[in-house]
Amino acid sequence: MVHMKALGIKWVYTAIILSSLLSVFGSVTLGHLIILSLLLTGVAYLADILILPAIGMLASAIVDFGISFLVVWLFSGMYVGQTTALVAISLAIAYFFTFCEALFHIYMKERILPRREATIIPFPAMRYQTEASEEIYPEKDKKD
Repeated sequence: MVHMKALGIKWVYTAIILSSLLSVFGSVTLGHLIILSLLLTGVAYLADILILPAIGMLASAIVDFGISFLVVWLFSGMYVGQTTALVAISLAIAYFFTFCEALFHIYMKERILPRREATIIPFPAMRYQTEASEEIYPEKDKKD
């Protein structure tokens, strides 16, 4: 249930960002915006679940920037057509999406992802001493 709540939060801000910036193009319909926001939400959430615990929040935000730019640029290009304005809008969407993702990563770390407790390995008391003695059986070691 916590994943559904997190997906809902992610979908809401993704849909708001996409609808506010892609509405510049008149050929993008509400259906296209919903499909694109669901696709971007699913891909980015999967990346958050897999990448965020492994490499941290900063690197995950950088990965999210690349993912959001590529998904928006490639899939909205099917509806609008590849133009220079679409690349600029896709970069702006990726910028705002990454800003929201940084806040979302804090939420994910605190509420969604399992906490990993540090394992404490008890070290023995390291009391080493140098051995200084003669051989116990010196006759067996001598070769004649």
